[in-house]
Amino acid sequence: MKIITRNEKILYIGIDVHKDTYSLCCFDFHKNELSDEMTIKATTKAVIKYLEAIKKKHTEKFFKWIRTIQFSEKWMQEAFSEYLAEVYSLKHKIELMDAKIKEIAGLEIIKDKVDKLVCFSGIDVTTAVETVVEIHDFTRFATAAQFVSYLGLCPGEDSSGKTKNMLPLTKAGNKRVRALFCESAKAIKRTNPYGQKSKRILERQKNASPEIVAYADKATKRIRTKMKHLENYNVSSAAGARELACFVWGMMNGKIA
Repeated sequence: MKIITRNEKILYIGIDVHKDTYSLCCFDFHKNELSDEMTIKATTKAVIKYLEAIKKKHTEKFFKWIRTIQFSEKWMQEAFSEYLAEVYSLKHKIELMDAKIKEIAGLEIIKDKVDKLVCFSGIDVTTAVETVVEIHDFTRFATAAQFVSYLGLCPGEDSSGKTKNMLPLTKAGNKRVRALFCESAKAIKRTNPYGQKSKRILERQKNASPEIVAYADKATKRIRTKMKHLENYNVSSAAGARELACFVWGMMNGKIA
């Protein structure tokens, strides 16, 4: 049994699988209405594109609808208007901050490092800038293992004599970059392992050398494969982040052969 509130939006996506095509449609539970019927190629990329289009369409509809809401009580209308104004204010601030981060990414002092990092799937401009600002000098780590240890992504150990006892992640060092790499690894796991790259990653890689692009693609494939074979969500995320940290260290120190 499911209770549906008046303003809750529930959408169901139906899919009919054929040999070369998929037939999809969207069902609005609240309106009991079928829409957006479409036949697409039988690829994961095409399905993801359809879902993103549905999400964008209904998000825009939601904001258009919410502006029309009126309350009979004056104080309720004033409170609602204040909340809505705050939402738009925060949305505008996020857009300004994103624009500022992109401006910082173009500074000569970090531009080269950022341009290399964004070639990795799962690392956008914001993550790249934060990583470079937090770490600054990657050459101070002699090996990838030292960099991983600094981020607290290696397991602890409490062994004595012949007894070997492995512990969870040490979580020592820079927790900000550790969290960024964990989220990036999760994004890499969700990327499409088949077909062409997304337009965003192609745009980020277009000015990079073939060697850098090949190295970044190798990292994506390795991380995705490693995470796929680990069932525990947290263990999988940590393992993916650890692999990503090693590849980032290699990229920043020119060890991409």
